[in-house]
Amino acid sequence: MARVFRTVIRIITCIALIICPMPEKKCEAEFNGTFLQSWMSSSWDDGRWQEEIGAMKEAGIKYLIIQDVMHKASDGTWTVYYNSELDTFKDAAFGASDVVEAALRNCAGSGIKVMVGLGLYDEWWTKSGFGKDYGELCDVSADMIEEIYGRYISKYPDAFGGWYFTPEMSNGPLVKLSSAFIAKGVNVIIDAIERTDADAPLLLSPFFAQYGANPGIESAKIFWASFIRSVNFREQDIFCPQDAVGAVRHLDEDYAKLYERIEALYSEAYDVAATIEDKREGFEFSPHELDDVESRMDQLYRLKKKYGPSVEDMLAYLERCRAELEQIEYAGDTLARLEQARSKAEKGIRQILRNGESVPTVK
Repeated sequence: MARVFRTVIRIITCIALIICPMPEKKCEAEFNGTFLQSWMSSSWDDGRWQEEIGAMKEAGIKYLIIQDVMHKASDGTWTVYYNSELDTFKDAAFGASDVVEAALRNCAGSGIKVMVGLGLYDEWWTKSGFGKDYGELCDVSADMIEEIYGRYISKYPDAFGGWYFTPEMSNGPLVKLSSAFIAKGVNVIIDAIERTDADAPLLLSPFFAQYGANPGIESAKIFWASFIRSVNFREQDIFCPQDAVGAVRHLDEDYAKLYERIEALYSEAYDVAATIEDKREGFEFSPHELDDVESRMDQLYRLKKKYGPSVEDMLAYLERCRAELEQIEYAGDTLARLEQARSKAEKGIRQILRNGESVPTVK
């Protein structure tokens, strides 16, 4: 069993290339494909290639999917695993060998078809289809299709099986938010395929993770419906989802029981998530109201900074200001009363002086 499990890990995941007449019908999977990373196979010589291809044939592999033959790191540097002359890659680092040519050459006559992966970039895992990197990736991938097709496919037509869209779309929340932009990039790639060999299929292998906090099939339905409507899929294109957990249940009875437990946990988590979603939809929310609240909070912060650390201090300051303002507003009346009193006092003093009376002393 350990050997079987290691084999599964080594292959990474098996592709079930099947066609079901109706979405509701479940078909038996045919495990006949495997992925191969360019960085790992870049150092292989023909002897190693033939050894690996022999093992694949023995395992019943019919499709070898070369993962990204171009990679862009977070710092903007490119690594390319075939002999490209594109201007985009003029400052790129190149792998130890031409993986595309080596795969096609060694698979020729073996019965194994090579599906060439295109580009990938580090920011995909954090930004998904947002930002300029994804659009750039798809544009460069389109250029790669024309270059690779012109350089290699005519030499090894029987070994070429099609193209692989490398970024793994998952049912995580990030990807759900950018379905239209992702679809636009896929269409750029399909257009490039149509300009070279219209019969060549494009393989997409989205990743469905049925565990943890990832949304389930129902919650991802809106994304996939929008995506599929927006992509110009052709009859020969392959849409082949990966299952992060489901495949292990076929290894033995223990794994099958473990899968059932995980599935039960997932169902409970999904039910809780659906309940929370229902509660959330019951809340009334206005973006304008949120802006107003944030504006008032900012104003309150500024008032505290200027007039006192607490609301009570600010109210006391307000009362003092009101009192001072009231004194200022009524200062004219007060001055008039004082002038009237002074005038009256002066009159009295003059009268006293005329009568020869003494002026009383105020103690």
